[in-house]
Amino acid sequence: DWSSDVCSSDLSNASVTITSCNTTNINANFSLAGGATVLTHISGTLNVNNGANMIVGSFSSSNVAVRTINMGSGLWSLTGTGTVWNMGATNATLNAQQSRILILNTASPLSATTFAGGGLTYYSLEHARGSSTATFTLTGNNTFANFIDNTSTAAHTIIVPAAGTTTFHRFNVRGSSGALITFNRSGTSGTSTFAKTGRGPVCYIDYVTTNNVNATPASTWYAGANSSIAATGWIVSDAPSSQSTLGVGGVG
Repeated sequence: DWSSDVCSSDLSNASVTITSCNTTNINANFSLAGGATVLTHISGTLNVNNGANMIVGSFSSSNVAVRTINMGSGLWSLTGTGTVWNMGATNATLNAQQSRILILNTASPLSATTFAGGGLTYYSLEHARGSSTATFTLTGNNTFANFIDNTSTAAHTIIVPAAGTTTFHRFNVRGSSGALITFNRSGTSGTSTFAKTGRGPVCYIDYVTTNNVNATPASTWYAGANSSIAATGWIVSDAPSSQSTLGVGGVG
């Protein structure tokens, strides 16, 4: 159930492009079949209402047109590979609200995924790719209320911008024995930083490794007793119980 006024759209190839719209409302669950499908938002206001869930291969809104995206409180499932989220910050207003973005393509375990966040603020982002060993790349100095990667079963790498800061309120990342999750910067130089914001717990972390992604403030980032860290700001031990309040697959 979706509607728009003064709008043209392209429904070809099972993808949807929203152009020249004053307002587009998605009022019920919305699904595009297939991992290669793209929901593209060019201009105007996109409202996801009534807790509607979104299932698309990827979402793109990277251009210079004035546009607003109100993400709602539902689940945005991204089932493709490659750049599954492409959000340019130019002339864009993004209101994450209580939305949860889930990157979950498990059919192509060797295909990498990229979240191009545009340096904007998001509510929850979850990487849940099963036995995939492919890299997960974040571009843009983004802010996340909740960041989750604790249900994958294989070692993989999360790449963050070099010479940049990615900010989190809750950070819920946990590998397993023999399947560490690696934090790495893009490129061969620069300082990458994970920063904690707000009050409350940040930790559900263990079985991670990094040698070039620093953490701040140092009193917050408990990496877990089974991690291997050669970067600054991390505490390589289990967090106090008062700080480890996040569960598997949850946002706390």
